[in-house]
Amino acid sequence: MKLVLFLIAAGTFLALAAGEDYSFYYISDTHLGEADSYNMSKSNPFRTRKDIHRADKYAGTFDAMFRHMAGHKGSEVKMVLSGGDLIEGGSFDAKTHGATLQRAIDRVCGLTGLPLYLTNGNHDDWGLGGPEAFQQVVRAQLAKQPFPVKLDPRPGLNYTFEVGGDLYVVCDYHTKGSPWIWYLLEQLKKEVAGKYRYVFLLTHPGLVCGGPSTEMVVDAASQFKSIFLCGHSHRTMILKYEGRNGMVSELMIASMVSGNNYYRDPVTGPEAYWKDFLKRNARVNSQKDLENVRFIEREGRGRLRDYFESYGNGYARVDVSDQGITVTFQSADLSQECIIRKLY
Repeated sequence: MKLVLFLIAAGTFLALAAGEDYSFYYISDTHLGEADSYNMSKSNPFRTRKDIHRADKYAGTFDAMFRHMAGHKGSEVKMVLSGGDLIEGGSFDAKTHGATLQRAIDRVCGLTGLPLYLTNGNHDDWGLGGPEAFQQVVRAQLAKQPFPVKLDPRPGLNYTFEVGGDLYVVCDYHTKGSPWIWYLLEQLKKEVAGKYRYVFLLTHPGLVCGGPSTEMVVDAASQFKSIFLCGHSHRTMILKYEGRNGMVSELMIASMVSGNNYYRDPVTGPEAYWKDFLKRNARVNSQKDLENVRFIEREGRGRLRDYFESYGNGYARVDVSDQGITVTFQSADLSQECIIRKLY
């Protein structure tokens, strides 16, 4: 009898420890719907013919990128994740904002042929009636997705879902009153440690750009094989932080095509990162910018242990298996593809 119970327990442990092999695409800061924003509206006296041309040109680039994702997904790619700023925002009313957001969602899902899970960026609900429209549209969208979500009843759009033995925690940092930090910590309780293979934490601002950068978040996440999926800074990079119980990885992606699509020699290592970061921000525009640089350096440097930046815009394919997690970066102009590295 004891042997039978032991075998059952062992089988249960193996079922929890071993997960499904699958992949997903990760995008962030696409800023779709630019033509619907104030920047492109007739009411903006600074709008130029060049601005309108730019919005049209970038729309075609995004469509090509999404079709490229569809053509290379295979059966193993299960979904698209957006790290925020899916749309540009800046609409004049809730109806326009909601319509712009819905078009962007339909565009991503329609062209890739995949479900979309997203978090709230500072542009996604920017505009008159934006917060209400964002909540309404995205909640309706999530209700139709293949992997059921568990929504937190408090303000904001904080939720979890599971894929292939892994937990996804999505945190809404931008909605007023959203308890996103506390929600994040609630999902990282010790009793979760033996239940999931990996824990993916989707937020808009990352650890390095003033997001959930407190020691308690890093320490809580370090109990698991945790990966932060972030955006906001318009940079593509992988960072690793040292927590009390182990290392925590962070993947940031820049998907906007309005920036430069180019490659340079990668910058690696924590010291190289900070030297490069400060060099990039040497021409600060105000005292506030300078204080932000000092804040980021102070908050991140003590925990940062590894760093990689690809210097390009596009999307990432994340392959998940028991053997580890591999990130492949594809440039937005589809000119280059490079395997960045394994997260675990």
